[in-house]
Amino acid sequence: MEENVKEYLKKLAKKIAINNIDLHANNYTAWPNGKHTAFASTPKVKINNLVGAGDSWDAANIVGYLANLDAQERLLFANTYVSLYISKNPDTEPPTICDILKVLSINDYNNIKKNN
Repeated sequence: MEENVKEYLKKLAKKIAINNIDLHANNYTAWPNGKHTAFASTPKVKINNLVGAGDSWDAANIVGYLANLDAQERLLFANTYVSLYISKNPDTEPPTICDILKVLSINDYNNIKKNN
């Protein structure tokens, strides 16, 4: 099933061939440029708050662009940020860069590189 989603997103990306669009699915976020598609998995977390999840993802995505992360790294960064955001108690502060870096490890990065 997971591979079917990836293949579908790759086909869709080639058809629309639009730059700078992020495609969200249950298990992945994808970014196509017409020739290549970058994927990042969506972490599974207990959801405690969805208010502001989209805005949080967008903000982390923008930080990724400003930090000159490649597409795959940027998607991973934004997905990790929003997973921390939605799993926190709604009364606590949003996650920090340090929180994200604690979650992301070199193994996570290497696993993503291997999958593409």
